[in-house]
Amino acid sequence: MLSLLGRFSFVAILSVVFCVENSNASEWSTLKPEDGKRSKLIISGKSRTYYRLVPGKSMTYDVNEPGKYRIITRADLGDNKKQEAVYTFRVGIDTKKGDLYSRASKYDKKTEKKSRKKEFVAQSRTLEMDVPPGSSTMTIRLGKKATMPVYFRVQKQKDEYADRVEYVAVTPNGYKEAYGVSTRENVSNYYLIDHEGRLNVDVIGPTTLKVLTRVVMDETMRGRIKLPVVVYEDGALKNTYYLSVLSSEVSELLDHPEKLPSRGETFYVEVPRGKHRYSFSLPENSREVILRFFIPEKHLKNTEG
Repeated sequence: MLSLLGRFSFVAILSVVFCVENSNASEWSTLKPEDGKRSKLIISGKSRTYYRLVPGKSMTYDVNEPGKYRIITRADLGDNKKQEAVYTFRVGIDTKKGDLYSRASKYDKKTEKKSRKKEFVAQSRTLEMDVPPGSSTMTIRLGKKATMPVYFRVQKQKDEYADRVEYVAVTPNGYKEAYGVSTRENVSNYYLIDHEGRLNVDVIGPTTLKVLTRVVMDETMRGRIKLPVVVYEDGALKNTYYLSVLSSEVSELLDHPEKLPSRGETFYVEVPRGKHRYSFSLPENSREVILRFFIPEKHLKNTEG
């Protein structure tokens, strides 16, 4: 079987995952190559820009900004949606040859190519990597022996989502109850999402609101817990974030020895210019969920004007 991952001697590969392209899309900025054929794919009703390579061709991207990058791939199945897509491609940083990656996927019924004739597209596969300082170009190449074209979408994580950005905690304007969470003897305050909608926080944009989420558990809860958190901006629906958490082995709830906190799960809310109020709810979910809020330190000086 072909290996799912090649090796980069200069960079740590973070993960290979299925791509959920509608999930927090604003976290990533899409890059345009110096060459390559632009294509529009309709994914779950939304248009997305990809660049198509045919066998034997390559394209180059400017990656002189260090950080996290991801490469989303989808095989072009042509008019045969029943065929399995097995394909390989090379990715090189400051080299044209690069390292070899292999992918396999099947027809994606939620995706179609924006064209006059019916053409089928395979499910997406995603490669994430850290590109170190001092890099200049990323070259993606499809081998001459490839059996089908492949669509590529290369994205860079925006700076405000990167680990190196300094965030500071902010206190909500209103809440029903606060929980103290101790992690390796460091205590932080979290705030309960209540059914009356009293948990809200005011933020002046443009900025990014980082939300650290934990589920309050007990000893009967086992395995992974999945739940949606709904965010409202000035009373109007902003987005729904789908989270998946496990119990924490290093954290505890102060003053609540009968309860356990889950591991922290983070999502980000894009805040437009001006002052906005954000509130939170849990549709069809009776679990206790607690939140902690942060914004980039450099945005503390934002004003309403």
